[in-house]
Amino acid sequence: LKQRAVELTDDSNVSRILYLYNLGLSFLSRFLHTNDLDDLDAAIQAYQRAVDLTPLDHARKVIYLKDLGDALRTRFGKLGQVTDLNQAYNAYQQAARSPSGHPLLRFEAALAYAELSSEHSDYSSALDAYGLVVDMIPHVVWLGQSIQRRYEEIRSSVGDAVSAAAAAAFSAGD
Repeated sequence: LKQRAVELTDDSNVSRILYLYNLGLSFLSRFLHTNDLDDLDAAIQAYQRAVDLTPLDHARKVIYLKDLGDALRTRFGKLGQVTDLNQAYNAYQQAARSPSGHPLLRFEAALAYAELSSEHSDYSSALDAYGLVVDMIPHVVWLGQSIQRRYEEIRSSVGDAVSAAAAAAFSAGD
């Protein structure tokens, strides 16, 4: 039904973006149960189309980019194609540098970019990505949140990210 909704909606209709994204979620979910790479490919195509149709300053573009990056990262893990790795880097980086979108999602995208770079010993990219992570901390743990929420964010996300950033800098000799 989701495929049919996409087929029946043209690119000028803003609902098509959400239909494509939801279709991508469904294909990814099915891939996780069946391990059929055709489903992963279809998820990536749907996510990519949703990203392409979404304006740069749209708040949901961060979500689409991060999920696209996650799917590409998964396919890279399965097939080892460097183009998937590079496209995942690009999606995460775009999400992290997005001018809009929830700060925690941008933080998570920057962290995914940093982790992926570190996993593949790309220390230059890792340092750039961890720089984005550190820059996002004030946006994730901002004064408008309750003190308890700030402590939760620091404990659950920020502390490990700062330690990983220091480790990446050490590995890069910086």
